[in-house]
Amino acid sequence: MTTYWRIVAQSGDFDGEDPNQVLVRHDIPDWAVNKLTAGEVIEDWITLGVCASSDEQPTTDYLFAVDLIPIVSERFKSILLRHGVRNIDFYPLDVGGVGFDSIRYWVANFRHVIDGIDRNKSLFEVWTKETLLFWEKRPWLLGQFRYVRRAILDPQQVGEASLFRLWGCSIVVV
Repeated sequence: MTTYWRIVAQSGDFDGEDPNQVLVRHDIPDWAVNKLTAGEVIEDWITLGVCASSDEQPTTDYLFAVDLIPIVSERFKSILLRHGVRNIDFYPLDVGGVGFDSIRYWVANFRHVIDGIDRNKSLFEVWTKETLLFWEKRPWLLGQFRYVRRAILDPQQVGEASLFRLWGCSIVVV
């Protein structure tokens, strides 16, 4: 049986539907989540610790996170660096649990952002003043993708890029 790990915000609820799912709660502040999903550098990152609802040590190289924040193992990080991936920052995150010592993971901040979704072929919705409650407090979301059901990449916009984040949403493309 394979166990997968999912990172959720402190306020999130564990659905409990999948017995193989291990919940790991995080305290990444909203301002940092916003910067990460936009591919912006975070100057004042402090090492965060998260706690798992399992006594099993994680063995996966990629943890599934809220807001599609990539959280990767040391091994995954070293593979990316060995292959010369640029425009990526790594911020430390320690994952601990009841039955194991903390393991160092890394929040991967993919800073190469491309507006690469072909809007004529993709299926999506964007945030508007009509769909975004309290848009006055979150004006940066207006015009960004609210929902992406099918993302077809525009080859002219993507060019030769091999690893990047799509503008306007949290998706990282390899």
